[in-house]
Amino acid sequence: MSTLLEEDIETLCKTSPSVTPYPMTIPPNESFPCVTYKRINTKQRNTHSGNIAGRAQFLFSAWGATFRDSLATAKKIKDKFNLNRTDFRLSMIQNEYGTKQAESGNYQTVIEVHIYSDKA
Repeated sequence: MSTLLEEDIETLCKTSPSVTPYPMTIPPNESFPCVTYKRINTKQRNTHSGNIAGRAQFLFSAWGATFRDSLATAKKIKDKFNLNRTDFRLSMIQNEYGTKQAESGNYQTVIEVHIYSDKA
């Protein structure tokens, strides 16, 4: 049975060492560190014989109460997308940057990942 790519990402995040994944936003009163993710782009590749692997572009935000926590959580996410641990055809980290949220004071490391998969 096929699952959505987002379900595969949540399952991958929950494997050891676990990070708590949330789609798009952190629920109120949630503890840190955690990860939010969102799909920002999808490109399908089609041929006369049918659809072949598409590319889905995701933004992952590794959140922490300290900068160190945010970086440690970001490293866990990057390690999880090692192709030896997934069944994606290809995953590539395209970009990474950090920021501090003025309102909450929490730190965020944003990672842009391109995933090539039949489920994209």
